Amino acid sequence: MSSFRFHRWMNKHGVSRRKLSQNKMFAWLSNHLLCKDLWLFHRDSLARGWLIGSLAASNPFLGFQIAMAMPFNIFFRGNILVTIFLILLTNPATIIPFCIFAYWLGCQVLREDMLSTALIGEQINIFSEGGMSFAAVQSAWQFLWGEIGVPLLFGCLSIGLGVGLIGYFLIMLLWKTAPKRHVSAHKHHVRNAPPHKNDNHSSSNGI
Repeated sequence: MSSFRFHRWMNKHGVSRRKLSQNKMFAWLSNHLLCKDLWLFHRDSLARGWLIGSLAASNPFLGFQIAMAMPFNIFFRGNILVTIFLILLTNPATIIPFCIFAYWLGCQVLREDMLSTALIGEQINIFSEGGMSFAAVQSAWQFLWGEIGVPLLFGCLSIGLGVGLIGYFLIMLLWKTAPKRHVSAHKHHVRNAPPHKNDNHSSSNGI
């Protein structure tokens, strides 16, 4: 379902800005969540949604990415559908290789030595043997943010910001905006307008 059809479907079922704005309880909802920029594919909203989605998708906190991105979509009026699409690209099947690459990139930029795979494997074994016990979770948390947290977050931020800015400027440069209708309508009105009285009078005087 395209964004235009989705927006039309909401209007058909009574979920529109005009109807909801008449109710004080849903006034905020009509002015924010039902803003056309959040659902329709316009150049500016699409570019903003891409930038927000890239930053959210590169967040290693899997499961909280959409909740963290939505306030920025509403405030900056970025396309929600594009943001969600990018976030879904980072799922349980892709988050591990992505975090490994982000950690490597962060170490390269910060000029830090990467931890050995043996040490990382040892921590994974401790967590798997301990299950979901408090000691195992605490050990994994301390290892994650004490040893690799800073390079990992820096790498994730670098990837998200780089992909987001590249996509943002490409969309702004390559997206062809449609000409404004009122301009063409004005030209059509002037072209078909009857001659002015002064023009007829001046032409008759000239003859």
